[in-house]
Amino acid sequence: MADGCSRTLVFLNLVLITSIPNTSGLIRLEPEKPLLNQVLHHRKTVVYHLVQLERSRSYELRVSYPSTTPTDFYIQLAPQEAVQRRKTRKLLNIDKLVFRNDLTEQFANVTAIRAGVPYDPASLAEPVVYNIVLEELLLGIPWHAWRLVVLVILIAYVTVKCFVPRVLLFIEESMIVHEKR
Repeated sequence: MADGCSRTLVFLNLVLITSIPNTSGLIRLEPEKPLLNQVLHHRKTVVYHLVQLERSRSYELRVSYPSTTPTDFYIQLAPQEAVQRRKTRKLLNIDKLVFRNDLTEQFANVTAIRAGVPYDPASLAEPVVYNIVLEELLLGIPWHAWRLVVLVILIAYVTVKCFVPRVLLFIEESMIVHEKR
């Protein structure tokens, strides 16, 4: 019975939290914590509050979306003053933005403009679903990709250390057997 009550309380809390509108109009985005299934309508802009940034580090802000809804995403960093005043600025025509950070927080404007000519013009009213992620870079490569680099180096090391000597020994023995004939 207590388990059922706790589930009900968790559900009610979830409903209350999701029903309260975001009064600031900003969506919080932290490094290495992707936001999935974000929704943006044609020619609309959303502002992301990039938080927990470390000074003198490089970051990549990347948007990914399904190719079934061809869309051009425009991403631009904005100073806090511009976000508060809602000034419009010319946006960059890119799907990712790499920047070097000197602040602990930034603001990013993301605008979606549907690309191509739709068969049904009413389809422009349908929102674009996308994922957005902020990743820290090391030598221009995202941190999560370095695990793959280490794995490749480890496999190459094991190959050279274990398999190459055995192959060379096999070739040498084959040559000795071949010479005896």
